[in-house]
Amino acid sequence: MLTIGSPDGGESWDTGSSRVVTWAATTEAGPDPGLVDLEYSADSGATWGALRTGEPNDGAYAWTVGAAPGNQNVIRVVRHNRVVPTPAPFPEACSADGSNGAFMIVAPAAGTVPDGDPGVPLSVAKGFGGALTLSWGVSCSATATGYAIYEGTLEVLRSGIWGHTPRSCAAGADLTESVLPGSTAVYYLVAPMAAGKEGLLGRTSSASERPPSTAACAPREVSSCP
Repeated sequence: MLTIGSPDGGESWDTGSSRVVTWAATTEAGPDPGLVDLEYSADSGATWGALRTGEPNDGAYAWTVGAAPGNQNVIRVVRHNRVVPTPAPFPEACSADGSNGAFMIVAPAAGTVPDGDPGVPLSVAKGFGGALTLSWGVSCSATATGYAIYEGTLEVLRSGIWGHTPRSCAAGADLTESVLPGSTAVYYLVAPMAAGKEGLLGRTSSASERPPSTAACAPREVSSCP
């Protein structure tokens, strides 16, 4: 018997976030677990659409949430009868289960873009083909010859972890860079490069310094511009 584990009602998932749909599955006819279909409804089950067909019945499916925001979302997992058309009196589905309650899909929380270096405000604009254009102001350091661009996921940041990694260690002095983001919600940081050293990434709202990534582009400066 198939049993949905998550989402089972009450969850709040961001559009664009990476989530795992889970279910408990048992072998129903010998050792072969077979295949299942995952179906999604935005109206509490009044109508259904395919989320994933022919998925291995292994109890988990990684889903990049692409549905629009709403609060009447449910998911069900179905193991269809392998005989098509199914002869009477056998059921079309050998086993199925859906979310016990609705879960929410919400737009990612809008936050302020970190300024980093006080002289390097960062802005983001839509480019071509899904790319983003990052633009920033000139560094307060007169010796800045280029910039380092970092990318991190909002999901990790909301858990209290700074997980940004270098996206480019050679963004030029034209103060703009084009990047193609992944499927999850992300944030960007920019730091000036001067004399082979990387400037600080600025302070958070709690006045603590944003830490370097585990794979920094270059050694940190001891201090940033005043």
